[in-house]
Amino acid sequence: MATALAVNAESRGLTVEEVEREFSAAISIGRIVTPDEVAAVIAFLAGPRSVALNGDPIIASGGELGPIYY
Repeated sequence: MATALAVNAESRGLTVEEVEREFSAAISIGRIVTPDEVAAVIAFLAGPRSVALNGDPIIASGGELGPIYY
């Protein structure tokens, strides 16, 4: 994500902080999901409590991608 923010900022003549604020404003939780939050989802999926999930998509984006219908 850091690379994507930097490239976007450079191409638009903005600071990384400005681009991050723009991205964050478009996400339901109001910020970019952290690597630790994604790791928590992965740890859950790797554990026994995820047994009921069978090929279901799990999107740990904080709402960045909006609703996805299948």
